[in-house]
Amino acid sequence: MEPYLIIERIGAVAYRLELPAELEAFHDVFHVSVLRKVVAEKELIIPQPPKDLELDLSVKGRPVSILSRRDGGSMGKKARTVQICWERDGIQEVTWETEQHMRQDYPELFTEDSGVLNSGTNSLEVGENCETRFGLAKAQ
Repeated sequence: MEPYLIIERIGAVAYRLELPAELEAFHDVFHVSVLRKVVAEKELIIPQPPKDLELDLSVKGRPVSILSRRDGGSMGKKARTVQICWERDGIQEVTWETEQHMRQDYPELFTEDSGVLNSGTNSLEVGENCETRFGLAKAQ
């Protein structure tokens, strides 16, 4: 994040910062443990937070494809899950989501044209892959 102006000292260990309008949903008082001195070199300053930053500090990407499916569940409830390859700003990540949730929010992933509707197979073609934070998820 870029440097923000300290507008008030609150007690011995907290400061109020002047935050831009797009961060108005966030509390403007910070403990000294999360503050850092300004870095003078422009190259080291992290740009503004993403515009689609949620209140819980998560960022939504868009689902690219369904990689695989599995049946599972817990506490006696059965739930089918799908492994989703997400993309945001050119970065890909793989997560497991409930099929019901994904069908509700992203029905376009489950069209018959996609080749994955109830197929239980990997949606990637052989040789394709999806980057994950753990490495590459390779099509089988």
